[in-house]
Amino acid sequence: MLKPVTNTLRPSTWMMVVHSNVTEYFLLLCVFASRLHHLTAMPLYWDEGFHIAHARGFVHGQYFYVFPYARWLNVVLIALLQPFGVESPWLARSVTVVLSLIAAVSCLWLGRRLGSRLAGRLALLLYSLLPFAFFYDRQTMADPIMAIFGSLGLAFTVRMAYRLRLRDSVATGLLFAAATLTKFAGVVYLPLPFLAAILFPRSAAKRRRAFILAAIQVVVFVIVAGAIYTAATREKVSSGGSAIDLYRWCHSPQCAGQFDLAENLRLIGNNLRQYADVIPPFYTYPIWLLAVGALALAWRRPVQRRQIIFLLVPGFGLAVPYILIADLFPPRYLTYTLTPVVVLAALTLAELWRWLSSTQLLSSRPILRKMSLGALLILATLPAAAGTTQLLFSPFTA
Repeated sequence: MLKPVTNTLRPSTWMMVVHSNVTEYFLLLCVFASRLHHLTAMPLYWDEGFHIAHARGFVHGQYFYVFPYARWLNVVLIALLQPFGVESPWLARSVTVVLSLIAAVSCLWLGRRLGSRLAGRLALLLYSLLPFAFFYDRQTMADPIMAIFGSLGLAFTVRMAYRLRLRDSVATGLLFAAATLTKFAGVVYLPLPFLAAILFPRSAAKRRRAFILAAIQVVVFVIVAGAIYTAATREKVSSGGSAIDLYRWCHSPQCAGQFDLAENLRLIGNNLRQYADVIPPFYTYPIWLLAVGALALAWRRPVQRRQIIFLLVPGFGLAVPYILIADLFPPRYLTYTLTPVVVLAALTLAELWRWLSSTQLLSSRPILRKMSLGALLILATLPAAAGTTQLLFSPFTA
């Protein structure tokens, strides 16, 4: 007589799994708790009120009223909580708080897959401390939600390129569609699976399959985004409007069909200055420099070169379109760079950690080695921890 199939993991095995990941669970709990702390004490920003107001309109049947503003899905998520009372800001912000755990887990997974278990833990630690992430993971705006869907899409992109499975391709298309429906700028994620198809597979046959899967994710993206766009067009046309209005979300000369060289150069110069101004308070110089330092790591360790090149594109390359066409360049425009930048920094930090541990001076002196590694970690994280702590206990300083 055949015995029924039961769970093959014994209780002791479950305990081993939980014990081996206790550090990650603790860091995730810290991420969640820190995002909840002082959530109601934060001042309500104008953009947050904009999203909450349109979420109320969604509840009343104006399902695509906000679509021309290039921000739709996050409004739908807020509307699910019925934001009508005085608690609306807290309820709306809780959506971002809960979803921020997805970005944190994506950092952990990407660090492990592209580096090591140590790199994954360091990526999660850096994300938990990063003032940039802490500030925007608690706000009711489209940019952090777009970045959260995009970060998970990056993880599925990497998995698709390595495992070459159809379900990963479909998941990637769905996630990038969700990112784009949250904010139209999410469309910049679409070429990344093709870049992964070039970099990761080691044989021509695997590369061809990776390109086919990348094309499938585009098809899934077009079907999902196209269906929502069609529904939005029907509602907006019936009310005398348009489903897309470029001027509502892009005010540069290019978006208006003009080319003013002097104005474009002025905007680019201003955007570059604002990007530089973002680095000290939000990325902090140690983390940003560690991410840039991954270029040296790619030269030193050819085995990680492909992974680093892949992360450099969403970490730094995708900021270029914003710099070239944006008439304003607030920090929130860079939230989609947080996951790749943090993982790049973690890879570099893990390599420095490994190099220090292997030096002749420290390899034979465990206590001195631990002190040196602790000092390295403090130097890398202290400015970020200080900035986040300031925001944590003084929310009005932001």
